Amino acid sequence: AYPDIEGYRIIERLGEGGMGIVWRAEQLSTRREAALKLMTPHGVMSSKAQARFQREVELTARLDHPNIARIYESGLHRGMYYYAMELVDGEPLDRYIKSKRLTKVQILTLMQTVCQAVFYAHLRAVIHRDLKPSNILVSADGQPHVLDFGLAKALLEEDEALNISIEGQIAGTPSYMSPEQAAGRHSEIDTRTDVFSLGVILYELLLGQ
Repeated sequence: AYPDIEGYRIIERLGEGGMGIVWRAEQLSTRREAALKLMTPHGVMSSKAQARFQREVELTARLDHPNIARIYESGLHRGMYYYAMELVDGEPLDRYIKSKRLTKVQILTLMQTVCQAVFYAHLRAVIHRDLKPSNILVSADGQPHVLDFGLAKALLEEDEALNISIEGQIAGTPSYMSPEQAAGRHSEIDTRTDVFSLGVILYELLLGQ
């Protein structure tokens, strides 16, 4: 069954991540389509998951960049947290590169844009912490868009962030993780963690493995 969120008309389910289900929806007040993300039911029961979800909204709301999906609004509906963000119609980065048969120079150009978007976030004290091809969609105009700052951490709010991400709890996608992240050493995580993940993505895109 589709969720009933005031102010939105749910159109279809787009996918599911570790913390939430994403729906294609129409924002009734503006008539624009949006990606509506709701916490999964098991996440609603966890105060830590709720805190992490609220942080995702707060951090992403700071970012205003053409290659980072914008957030529109957030709220609480019948005990379930949600937020609406820019709907990016596109292909995951790795699939896009294969389908368009991009050259190595074209891949490097595309990744340069991704790196500039991540650098913009880093300058605003936001680390993504879960960079992978499926979190980077390329739209029809060939522009990459970085999605889902759900595991982000504010560099300038270290103490509060550590209360949410307990030492030893691993969050992210193992094959793209930096060694310190994979080992659960959260106190060592900084912007270089994202740089490591970007390097793994670039390696995979250029070598196809």
